Amino acid sequence: AAGACGRRSGEGGGGGAWGGVRQEGDAAGAVGTDIGRTTLLAFAMGATFGGCAGAYYASYIRAVFPSGFDFTVAVAVLCAVVLGGSGNPYGAVLGGIVVAGIDRIGLGVLTQQAQNLSAYIPFLSGVDFQLWRYGLFGLALALAMLLRPQGLLPSIALEREFKAGREEENLAGIAASAEGIAR
Repeated sequence: AAGACGRRSGEGGGGGAWGGVRQEGDAAGAVGTDIGRTTLLAFAMGATFGGCAGAYYASYIRAVFPSGFDFTVAVAVLCAVVLGGSGNPYGAVLGGIVVAGIDRIGLGVLTQQAQNLSAYIPFLSGVDFQLWRYGLFGLALALAMLLRPQGLLPSIALEREFKAGREEENLAGIAASAEGIAR
């Protein structure tokens, strides 16, 4: 329901205003978009969806305590969104599946393989990758931002922006090298 509501609101005039404010706020304001109202509406819709998701989650686990929402949960969610792709809900779901799969299955398999190799490489005998998981999440986040900053499934608009930015960098490099040759 939240996905359908979000998709529907993004297709209308309000969605165009949101996209304009996100892309270039000054230009959106110049064409008549009320930037403050549009931003406030985006925050209100996000808070509404977050509140509904929190209420659903609380009814699912039947008890909510502050200790259940520590910094490590925020890091895992951030890794999922960045890895999956910003601006695409399917990318966020894919990122969540990948992060949960690596956290629940991948690190255990990696630890088991390290234990199997400990006969040949002695210092691997005490290695437990489950204890390093947030350091490995940080490393994965840094690598994702360096190697594929748009994520695994970016939105079409963001993909175009990344391609346009790369083309501008390439053209600037070509122009600079041509200028250096001309001198």
